[in-house]
Amino acid sequence: MLNKDINQLIGNKISEFRDRKGLTQLEISEKLAMSRSAYNQLEIGKTKITVERLYEISEILEVPMQYFLPGQSKDIDQTSIIEFSDKVLGDVLSVLDSFKGKIAK
Repeated sequence: MLNKDINQLIGNKISEFRDRKGLTQLEISEKLAMSRSAYNQLEIGKTKITVERLYEISEILEVPMQYFLPGQSKDIDQTSIIEFSDKVLGDVLSVLDSFKGKIAK
């Protein structure tokens, strides 16, 4: 698969999940601190997306990053979303626990 094809595939999936979430390109671009035009270039596959940017978008759309990658199912069931949310929450709680131990000392 060519890079251009991968960029378009990822952009199409981002667009699909954004639509499912009921968000506009402008709303997402503002959360990412970028212009709507630059964000649009990501969705249409004209601009290569970085892992960091894909992570930010996955957090905004509340979709695991792997669902944007080639070969992944486009169908997300409620269980997948709950599992992803539980993992993120677990990660946050672990970080908070580590700070709690350092503050107590």
